[in-house]
Amino acid sequence: PGNTLPQSSSVDLDKNMPQNPASAATALPASSDASRTASPLASTAGGELVESKRLVGHISWLKSLCFADDNKHALSGSEDKTARYWDLESGKELFQLTGHSGVVTTCAVSPNKQKALSGGDDKTVRLFSLVDGKELKTLSGHSNMVNCVAFSPDGKRALSGCFDGLIKLWDLESGSLIADLAGHEEAVRAVAFSPDGKKGVSGSDDNTLRVWDLSTGKELSKLKGHSDCVTSLEISPNGNNCLSASKDTSIILWDLESNTMLKRLSGHSDWVMKASFSEDGQRAISASLDKTVRTWNLASGESAAELKSINNGVWAVAFSRDGHLMLTGTDDKSIRLWTLPAW
Repeated sequence: PGNTLPQSSSVDLDKNMPQNPASAATALPASSDASRTASPLASTAGGELVESKRLVGHISWLKSLCFADDNKHALSGSEDKTARYWDLESGKELFQLTGHSGVVTTCAVSPNKQKALSGGDDKTVRLFSLVDGKELKTLSGHSNMVNCVAFSPDGKRALSGCFDGLIKLWDLESGSLIADLAGHEEAVRAVAFSPDGKKGVSGSDDNTLRVWDLSTGKELSKLKGHSDCVTSLEISPNGNNCLSASKDTSIILWDLESNTMLKRLSGHSDWVMKASFSEDGQRAISASLDKTVRTWNLASGESAAELKSINNGVWAVAFSRDGHLMLTGTDDKSIRLWTLPAW
């Protein structure tokens, strides 16, 4: 069941962040180094990210983060066996979603913001209400850790990717399995639906992406180009392209109509954890373990700007749909909300 936590007050930033289950938004004082004004992204490299809030509540490391489509709410998953739903304007925790018996490795918010999905190392996918925080369904059948989940555009189906390389397509209204999508040779790290809901795309530790026909469960194409694990993927708003990020330090822009590589975006010096499209699909933004965020011109394939100062110990990253905000989950158990200059 989900628990509605009492409202919590904002507290001053302290080097020793509280480690208790009560949620709190930490407003950064003006004198903090993290709150220095950032250089405009359109200018030269070397600007600083601006940390605007710190969300405290989880009692163990963050494993997954995602924004709701309204850019005002977010969902987080942690090693503390919970997912938590946040109001980003107030910084308050709205619901604590419980039910997993192990680490919550992945999470997603439905397009209408009424439901949440989570997956964990207990081999289950769970569906929750974001109206009252209660668990609606447990989807069982995976043989190993669930690494990634995604809602279909209409919110009626879900994809889940497993450590064993298998992807499952679910009917969320009945809780039944529609199809198993088999083809990857190693763990699946990312899944996504096309905007029309007819296709799925997945990324794996086997260094490939696969494109799937969701009406038949058949693999349509295998996309090769990365030399190491695919860490994340995202489909463009018009459904024509896909961005994949990799442990090989690169990002690849794919054409999903011809299933070919269009451009390789190079510039990061360590794992790329996340890459996302701008709302118009013409630009991209990425975050890496090299402690930088980069923006990209997809027409040229060139890095437009670089922002520095992602903290050490970041293992979860999410960008808002409008590209103005970023969330990072750190090893101090807090979630940091960053404001990005216009890009």
